[in-house]
Amino acid sequence: MSLKYGIDKPDLPGLEELKRLQGYYDIDYEGPFPEHLQEKIKAIMMLPDEPYYSDDDTYYNDAVQIYDLCLSPTVKQTAHFMFVLIITNILYHCLAKISYRISDSLVHVMSTIIGLTYLYMFSFYGNVEVLFIIPVVYLSYYALCEMEQRVFEAEFSTGITIGATFASILISCEYYYPDHEAWLKVRSVVMVAMMKIISLAFDIHRNHRLPTLIEYSGYIWCPANSHVGPWITFKEYNRGNRSNTINFSWVIGLIKYFIMAMGFVCFSNCISTYLISDNSNIFLLSFRHAMSFRMSHYFISFVGSTAMVAAGFRNDIKSSHVFWNYTITRPYETEFPRSLACVVANWNLPAHNFLKKYIYPLFLPYGQLMAVLMTFFVTAMLLGLSVEVSVVLLTLCVFSYAQSRFQERTARMLDACIRIRPCKVCKYYYRCDSNLVRFFNLLYTISTIILMTYIGCLMEDINHTRTVREIADGITFKWSQLNGIGHFISCICLTISWILG
Repeated sequence: MSLKYGIDKPDLPGLEELKRLQGYYDIDYEGPFPEHLQEKIKAIMMLPDEPYYSDDDTYYNDAVQIYDLCLSPTVKQTAHFMFVLIITNILYHCLAKISYRISDSLVHVMSTIIGLTYLYMFSFYGNVEVLFIIPVVYLSYYALCEMEQRVFEAEFSTGITIGATFASILISCEYYYPDHEAWLKVRSVVMVAMMKIISLAFDIHRNHRLPTLIEYSGYIWCPANSHVGPWITFKEYNRGNRSNTINFSWVIGLIKYFIMAMGFVCFSNCISTYLISDNSNIFLLSFRHAMSFRMSHYFISFVGSTAMVAAGFRNDIKSSHVFWNYTITRPYETEFPRSLACVVANWNLPAHNFLKKYIYPLFLPYGQLMAVLMTFFVTAMLLGLSVEVSVVLLTLCVFSYAQSRFQERTARMLDACIRIRPCKVCKYYYRCDSNLVRFFNLLYTISTIILMTYIGCLMEDINHTRTVREIADGITFKWSQLNGIGHFISCICLTISWILG
């Protein structure tokens, strides 16, 4: 999910706008502006004949434009969105604490009512046509009840059946839903609900009881995570409802996540296009687009963390953190990784745990490569199986596999701690404090940043109205502009790995 804020480009300066500019520059207007002021007017109003617009981003060439035309509207709109989300979840947390003293069922009823009300007003925006997801969710509960009574030969039959059903709904809506804009508003809700239901289906075969209908409803529509995520287990949902009351560390944690979310959305929408102009070389422009996409993801992740903390959830119970924490993503490990595997693991921790717990083991008996490929394929289905996203995930899978084999072979040959992840207990001769290890890990970090840029530039302009041929031509064009450097690096890694055996 990426948010882009800006203003419409007017055809000609209006009288009221000119009056505003008179006050802005403290001048009197009795006719055409002097030439040097006309240039300033055009710059501020972003007229079409000025080269401040690219196809996808708005470029701002000074601090005044950044603040007036981007930062200010971004902060206002984002703050309004987040304040509503925070207040809703604080209300939920307080009512859940009160309800828990009366009855467990009342907690789940409050979760359902508040969650559905918030979704209808601030996610669905009153669109009745997207409410089809509600009966689908409750029909899924009926399916879970029926499947619980049966005996399956395969351990994961329930999960596969439920997952395939929801995947079909997601893919069908992604390509055939009449109002695509309305579908985009509800897609994340469907995806999070699907992950929750699939996890319940798998847990049935692991001697976990099926929740009652009231518990199931509260779990699915919990206002803390039903909109932007993250996915949580039913056990974590119950534990959050019994969490500690609001205190000072909770307030500090809430403020911390709010500030981080605001910072990342401002960087994604405004600052990145200021630091790297449209006149930069093609690699820097690709890096800007990929970085902007990552910053948008961090923004959504920290919005999710803010909502979870506001609702009283935390996932640092066993640690010694002073403040409340709910970690969804780790930006530092993602921006400065030693391998693509680190990027995948730290990109979305709850989603990574979901795939590692329920999807990866399902295909592991068929080999590690098959398990990795199918895990990425399931991820693509969760995201609607759009062409661009599928190409990104498939490329990420292949590049990650090539990089992993290369680093494992070189680590074994050099007896150095340069594998895809740092060792918990290092047994190599050359350890992390060795200059050799530092040199190789620096090379790996640089190559991973190049690969992230090469892959991430495809997320620049996802357009669901384009044909598959147009999308393929666009992907080929972007990669040809970068001289296929990502494929070249991966081929080198695979070749050297094959030589080293």
